[in-house]
Formats: sequence, structure tokens, C-alpha cells
Amino acid sequence: MGEKTKYGYKHNDGHYSKTTGTGDKVAYSIYNKNPSNSNHQSIHINYNTKTGKGNIVESNGSGGKTTTGIGCYLTTACIQHFKDNFDDNCFE
Repeated sequence: MGEKTKYGYKHNDGHYSKTTGTGDKVAYSIYNKNPSNSNHQSIHINYNTKTGKGNIVESNGSGGKTTTGIGCYLTTACIQHFKDNFDDNCFE
């Protein structure tokens, strides 16, 4: 079993993961090694629970980054809008 550290949860295989958030903004981060070490690789999933939007940021450990926008699907938006009258009694 892994252990909790100030840098997140250290898994048995040496990678770290960490969940953070305040208010409507939450994030889940995964690191290939201790994030305090230089040249660590990471993936950060940032999400706003109120708007349904966010991004995924991938870092290669050498300064390169890729950012991908994410958002909710139309179905999610419809369910949130019609939550009081939403009828899920359908045949699929």
C-alpha cells in the first residue's frame, strides 16, 4: 500500500497523485515521480463543477506542455437545466 506525503499520495510503483480544490474548482494531478524533483512528468485535470468546463494539461518534464479543453456534453447540460422535470423513463 502507498503512503500519504505532503506532495500527494505516493503509490507503490513510485508515481504520485493529488486531489485539490476550492469551491467549484477541483483538480486531480498525476506525476511520474515526486513532483518536487526536477524534470517530472505530469497530467493535471482541472474542472469547474459549476460550469462543467475545464482542461487537461500534460507536461513532458522538459518544459513542453499540451493543454486540451474539456466540457460537459449536451446531455449533461440538459439534465442540469431540466433537473426538476427530467424524465429518464425511456427505451434505449
